[in-house]
Amino acid sequence: MTHYSKNPGEQWGSWRIQTSDTGKSKTTNFLNVLYAATAGDDNPPNVKSLDSPGGRPAVEITHKNRTYQLIFDSGEQPGGDVIVTDTDGKVLLEKRLTSLVQPQQGTGN
Repeated sequence: MTHYSKNPGEQWGSWRIQTSDTGKSKTTNFLNVLYAATAGDDNPPNVKSLDSPGGRPAVEITHKNRTYQLIFDSGEQPGGDVIVTDTDGKVLLEKRLTSLVQPQQGTGN
């Protein structure tokens, strides 16, 4: 992750994450998981890829006694499903992700 400061002290909107494909596949999907924490927080989430039914891209994030499964729709349109469970495997939330994209606002220019 690289910070590009435009003005002294400016941090909002000045960060860039750069990823690149090392394989030879025709299509590559990237998922960047950002974890914001306070100084001294030494318990980042565990993130792993999942093999999901139908070959949909999926990830599992485990953090603070919760497991979050995100199963994304494949194709051109955004969307997917989220399932949240506790340490006993009890489903706390099972919901469809939105298929709407919010327009970009407040870019600071």
